Amino acid sequence: MVFDKIINITVFKAGNIVAGKRTIGSFRCDVGTVYATADHQYYHKWAPLIDPKDMSAGPKGFVKCDISVSGKGDILKAPKGGKEDDSDNIEGNLLLPAGVALDRQRAVYQVIIYRGEDLPRTDFGIFTSMRNAISLNKVAFVDAYVKVSFVGHIGKTSSKKSYNPDWKEILTFTDMFPPLCNRIKIQICDSDPIKDDPIGTHFIELSQIMDPGGDTDGILPSFGPSFINFYGSPRRYNIQGGSDELNEGLGEGSAYRGRLLMQLTTTILDAESGGVSSVSREKLLRTGGQSDFKPRKELILFATLFEAAMINGEFANKSVYFEISIGKYGNTIDSKGRAKLFEKTDDEESDEEEESSRILKERKEEEDELFKFSSTPAQNAISIDNTYCYMPWKEEKPCLFVGALFEDERKRLYHSNMIQGMSDKMEEGLEDTGQMIKNDHELSHRRLRGVIEEFEHGLDDYMRHAPLLGVGAGAGKTNLDRHRLNFCKNSLDKFKQQVKKIRKSVKPANVRDKYYEMKRIAGKVRRMARDPQHGLPDVFLWMIVEKKRVAYYRFPARSLLNATTDDQRGRHCGEMQTIFLRKPGMKGLGSTGWAMQAKLQVLLWLGERDKNGSNPKYLQNLPPGYECKYTMYQDQSPPPTSIVYPQSHKFELRAFVFCARSLIGSDNSGLSDPFARIIVGNQCKTTQVAFETLSPRWEETFVFKDLVFNGPLEEIQKSPPIVIVEFYDHDMVGDPEYLGRCIIHPKVKVENEPYCAPEWPAQPEWWDVYRGTSLSGEMLACFELLHGDTSDAPVLPDPIPIDPRNPQLTLLRIPPMIMPPISTYRIEVLFWGVRDFKRQLLSSVSRPRIDVEVAGKILRSRRIESLGRHSNFEEPLQYFDLDMPDNEMWWPPLTIRCVDCKNFGRENLVGTCTVNFLANYVFVPLEERQRVAEESRQQLLKERYETSEKSAADNMSIKSGQPSHLVASDNKTLLSVKTNGGAADTRSIRSGHVSIAMGDVPNVDIKSTRGSVMHLSPVPEGQEDSKSLDWWSKYYVKKRRQEEEADALSGKKKKKKKKKKIKIKNPKESASKFKFYEHELENIPEFGGFEELLHTFDLLKGKKTNDEEEDCARLSGKFKTKGSLEAIKAKPKINLKLAPEIPFHKSYDLHVRVYVIRAFDLHPADLNGKSDPYLIVKCGRHVTNDKANRIMNMLNPCFGKLFEFNVTFPVDSMLRVQVMDYDKLSADDIIGETVIDLENRILSKHRPRCGIQQQYDTFGYNQWRDCIQPTAIVERLCKDVKMQNPDYRRDSVYIAGRIYYAEGEIENDAGEMIPTRELLAMEILKHWDEIPGGCKLVPEHVETRVLYNPDKPGIEQGRLEMWVDIFPKDLPMPSVTIDITPRLPISYELRIIIWNTDDVILEDKNVLTGEMSSDIFVRGYLKGPALDGQQTDIHYRSLTGEGNFNWRFVFPFDYLKAEEKAVYTIKEGVFDASETEQKIPPQITLQVWDADIVSSDDFLGSVVLDMNRIPKPAKNLKNCSLKMLKKDGSVPTLNLFKNKRCKGWWPMSVKEPDGELKLVGKVEAEFHLCEAEEAERSPVGCAREDPEGLQEPNRPDSSFFWLTNPLKTMKYVLWKNYKWLIFKLVLLLLLLVFIILFFYTVPSATVNKIWDIMGS
Repeated sequence: MVFDKIINITVFKAGNIVAGKRTIGSFRCDVGTVYATADHQYYHKWAPLIDPKDMSAGPKGFVKCDISVSGKGDILKAPKGGKEDDSDNIEGNLLLPAGVALDRQRAVYQVIIYRGEDLPRTDFGIFTSMRNAISLNKVAFVDAYVKVSFVGHIGKTSSKKSYNPDWKEILTFTDMFPPLCNRIKIQICDSDPIKDDPIGTHFIELSQIMDPGGDTDGILPSFGPSFINFYGSPRRYNIQGGSDELNEGLGEGSAYRGRLLMQLTTTILDAESGGVSSVSREKLLRTGGQSDFKPRKELILFATLFEAAMINGEFANKSVYFEISIGKYGNTIDSKGRAKLFEKTDDEESDEEEESSRILKERKEEEDELFKFSSTPAQNAISIDNTYCYMPWKEEKPCLFVGALFEDERKRLYHSNMIQGMSDKMEEGLEDTGQMIKNDHELSHRRLRGVIEEFEHGLDDYMRHAPLLGVGAGAGKTNLDRHRLNFCKNSLDKFKQQVKKIRKSVKPANVRDKYYEMKRIAGKVRRMARDPQHGLPDVFLWMIVEKKRVAYYRFPARSLLNATTDDQRGRHCGEMQTIFLRKPGMKGLGSTGWAMQAKLQVLLWLGERDKNGSNPKYLQNLPPGYECKYTMYQDQSPPPTSIVYPQSHKFELRAFVFCARSLIGSDNSGLSDPFARIIVGNQCKTTQVAFETLSPRWEETFVFKDLVFNGPLEEIQKSPPIVIVEFYDHDMVGDPEYLGRCIIHPKVKVENEPYCAPEWPAQPEWWDVYRGTSLSGEMLACFELLHGDTSDAPVLPDPIPIDPRNPQLTLLRIPPMIMPPISTYRIEVLFWGVRDFKRQLLSSVSRPRIDVEVAGKILRSRRIESLGRHSNFEEPLQYFDLDMPDNEMWWPPLTIRCVDCKNFGRENLVGTCTVNFLANYVFVPLEERQRVAEESRQQLLKERYETSEKSAADNMSIKSGQPSHLVASDNKTLLSVKTNGGAADTRSIRSGHVSIAMGDVPNVDIKSTRGSVMHLSPVPEGQEDSKSLDWWSKYYVKKRRQEEEADALSGKKKKKKKKKKIKIKNPKESASKFKFYEHELENIPEFGGFEELLHTFDLLKGKKTNDEEEDCARLSGKFKTKGSLEAIKAKPKINLKLAPEIPFHKSYDLHVRVYVIRAFDLHPADLNGKSDPYLIVKCGRHVTNDKANRIMNMLNPCFGKLFEFNVTFPVDSMLRVQVMDYDKLSADDIIGETVIDLENRILSKHRPRCGIQQQYDTFGYNQWRDCIQPTAIVERLCKDVKMQNPDYRRDSVYIAGRIYYAEGEIENDAGEMIPTRELLAMEILKHWDEIPGGCKLVPEHVETRVLYNPDKPGIEQGRLEMWVDIFPKDLPMPSVTIDITPRLPISYELRIIIWNTDDVILEDKNVLTGEMSSDIFVRGYLKGPALDGQQTDIHYRSLTGEGNFNWRFVFPFDYLKAEEKAVYTIKEGVFDASETEQKIPPQITLQVWDADIVSSDDFLGSVVLDMNRIPKPAKNLKNCSLKMLKKDGSVPTLNLFKNKRCKGWWPMSVKEPDGELKLVGKVEAEFHLCEAEEAERSPVGCAREDPEGLQEPNRPDSSFFWLTNPLKTMKYVLWKNYKWLIFKLVLLLLLLVFIILFFYTVPSATVNKIWDIMGS
């Protein structure tokens, strides 16, 4: 259910009170999609944001996020942090499942709901339950509707008051394709006034109904029309009881709840069509008289119950019967009092509804005529010793049969059975092969070939029969059926080609790898057998006690289906099988489901009813010798109601129980008081109780007489009855506690078979004991089922009385003939010491003692008198002799107990440990060990020699001939070549190393020149000089190489094959090397956990609960020891094999140096998602708290700390490094810790106390730091393996018949060459694993250790890079300590002058003139737009895309050269008290914008320049193009930190929706990088300010801001474009004025003129 929950990430645009916030986009996926990814997490992925109102518009942006989903028991892995540039690559780090593209399309998913059938006949509503509680009528209607949940949407149909509702509705979902969800949830619910109750839930996996294509054409999500079956809890009639969680789809449904006919279709919409994400409902319109009622076929389900035993003892003397059902057929309890179908009250009924009602009535009449005898007669269960019960069926076995009518879709099930059959056979064969590989069987590769050949034959049969499954009666007719058939054929044909290649390549050397390849293929084939479209409902077998359902078993219908061919028949059809009934619901899980409810031996058959057959098929698979008995349907040839076996056979079972091992600790002490209960048939016997042990030894014989089994002897011998052995913990108060159960198939002997070797007696075997699904121990026993006369069997010994007060209690020992042959063995135990004890009973352990028990014999160590002063035992080596079987597989386990000796003779148990396989500790003589080691060494040298010879012959060409041998050291490289005369000529190159590429190399004549340095190629750019080298140089070089190797493996970098040159570099000019381990040294296979001398065993105490956290808390301490086991023929004089290997076990002082480099991927401990880490180092009584140097707000802190202290061994042997989180207001929290056993490192022959450096120097950053020189180390190693000291020559050294070459002189700090043997000794140390008796020595290294929190066991909390050096105090202390203080960043100042821009796209259009222009300005930043963003002034009204600025940006920043990162600090939150350090790539971003007044500025484009790899600028505008931005290595780059200055043109681009870059402009800029000291000496001003101010740009007169320059606006906008119009308007205005004045003055002038004339 959790997997269907939707994760919704929505990004809003902040609004105000008036407008409110607006949705920009959202991302949705279900929890199951995240859980299905690798490690169940998405780390640093970009989620595309889609507008739900306009899905066709594409992504509205991306949000970077981390999502993790974990379940109980999952191992949480720390995310794999990649490079910053990788995580910023949006297209390569999308938060989408594999194969899902970014440009998803809109799709319409139509879920068509036709009708439902057989819904349960009880309403679960609250009101109805209350009504039923006070009413006599217990039947109620159901208000059914269908709810479909898909991609976060929920669609519902209308409610129907019917048990067979007819909806015919369409639920339409509109969303993106492919959908980001794994399955569709379909529920049938009962409408209720308060809360709707689910009737049943079904999930359709999308991966099973869709195919993206590949080998096939592919298919969109498609389903049906087909029925889906619903399962849930059994029907209930009152408020109490029931398992409603089953109806929600949680757990295995234990009852049939109805079925639903539905269909799913998918349609992809056009990219141009818009729309919102929605769900709608509409009515389905039928055309052409279509009907969804298909013809049905009559089937019969037949079952014979042969035995019902081990029934829970609480059902003794109660009425018990069994019921079988398929779908609604056979359900006798729920069918009683069934209500009539709901009759409509409407006056008018549609024709379609009338037709449906008529068909339902006809079907009801057909169902009434079916055979039905689905339950056995009720009988009282008979008790066995008040423990279990059984049904008294004896020779008459009840038969059950149920007739059923279903649509004929059998071929769909046949198809699944064929694939399932191939998968089962292959898995059985692979299981056998895996066991042979585990036992190192020499013929395991042949067995694997046989399994593959059998699978190939099965594939051939499938290819012949599969085409017939798609045609004819019973074939699936849906689109998904046709596609599934083609998909399976193509996939299996592909698998056939794969396994054929595997079969041809299987060899003894690679059989394990090929076995795992076949396991993966078998898993894929098994998953293909699942068909999402159901054919038939599952079969249920119920045990009913007092008319209440108490236990059940569920059979898949296709596993019981009969067919004409064996490959199509169900696996269990007509097969006798033993099943164990379980409680329904959650009661059947966990500790409540461990107890046995019932064991049934049953045969089932499902197939088409043969009405005319005289010998029905369902009777043909019964064991012969039966007689049928009929009590029903006498005149219709019905199935029998019971069968009678008149012939019976008596057997005697002899159970020889030896011992058990690794049982579960059930008491608080961590031990148990186990006893075994053996059940066969209706008899039960119990062993004695073995007190306080996990490895009980009984050696008892149990005889079960008068066991009666029916049927032929051949059938009993072929399929013998099983024997159940259950283990319990005896408690003085209360019932015994269940520990586990094993199922055993005894070996059968018929009466006429002789009891003689080699078949008899039966050999003991280890049988696995399971509690639930987890392995809980093993039992050594053998079981013989003897028929008839047992006189030739071994004579049983006389019973031994157990209790004199009760003579009937006897014990029967195992006969000598059954006991395996034994010999005397001597077990030596080196009691070394105990470590790391926890407090016991509120007090600390002070005087511990160790007891070792094997086969009842106990060896006790001396008691440690004061654990606080000395934790080792005084007399460590002890031994004892005992008799054990010659076969090591039957050896008993070894039990280790630790007790704390208190005053007055009291002893408290501290912890226990069990060693199951003593064969791992058999003593091997030194000569044999050396011989095996020498053979492996010779094989290793042979492989190395062949590899070097092959590579040298293929890839080296030297003037004087072909090389025959190459021996190299860090300070000298020697090439042994063949001269023209054929003699080997050794030429040396000094003070350097030769790097020869695997490609064509020109002929080189290398001369021996002492003291000379040859450079055949220049030192690579970026190489540090010798004066600046330190330990961090080595670290970053190694890190960089590691990243390159990881990129090469992941395929991120496709390297071109180029001819490389010979490079001879001075070692002082390149950092020395060291080994970087990604795991703890103890987990490196070649070091064997440093346990070659001592083994550490965890001592456990407390009850095992299968809960990870509680079980981890059971660890109470550790015991260090070593054991040896050797067979002895007689009692020889004491000559202990471990005596020479005992190290010095007294107290001694050591000096420890702990180097902690950094931690990464720490678990956040604060609310802001960060931590404030610091270190605490503990070693015994020594504690160093580095709280003062805490690092604030950091999950990847770089500590660079050295901790030095003196310790006393063995008391202070456990080093604990803790990473703490600092808190101001509360106690500091522990983030995680790592624990190192320093004692194992001191005693190990791999010498991890101080790693061997790869290069020997007497001065400088790589000076030899061990307290012992290499020559002294070699002498000690030779003494340990009893070898002569090496013979040193001038340039060579001889040891153990081998010769190594190296330089005989070394340069001192004065530059003088002085003779030395240390370089030769270094060569021996590097190749010590090639020396007889030698091993791989730990090199100079950095190990990565996982951090765990004690309160969260098993969950990784981060990782820590560190190493430890240990020096004895009795030797001179080395004066050299490595300075790993983190490098401080260098302060720089970047000065950028933006001179001009050109070809900038024009965004604005003048309303008056229509001309295009842009108001251009340039913005730049290094840390971020809000942190150090700067921008130029605005070049207004650029009509050609040209902009002139003469503007300077100044960016001060700090830079870490080794990491190539810029560093700055910032407060991430308003309430953060401290700043957080951030590291980003030194990238400068230049953006070009178009300024707007009313709206926001428009972004036009940008260019991002990495200062380490700036594309070489174009010298002129013409040569500036988008080709300069390529990152495939074809564009020359320059390093600004070396070149300091550069000037030129760079293109500016913007990414289009299709991912292509579009050129939007070009910028001319000048970069000047200087250090902070230089910047202080020569300061400059920002913008155009002094000092060194810049001139104003020479912008054209047309560049101005119209609001502040109205005259220029009139001149350059109005006059320039409308001057003739203005001129015409002025003339027209003058003319208009003239006319107006004319008409205004003419009348008065005329009157005046007239008056003048008249007056004159």
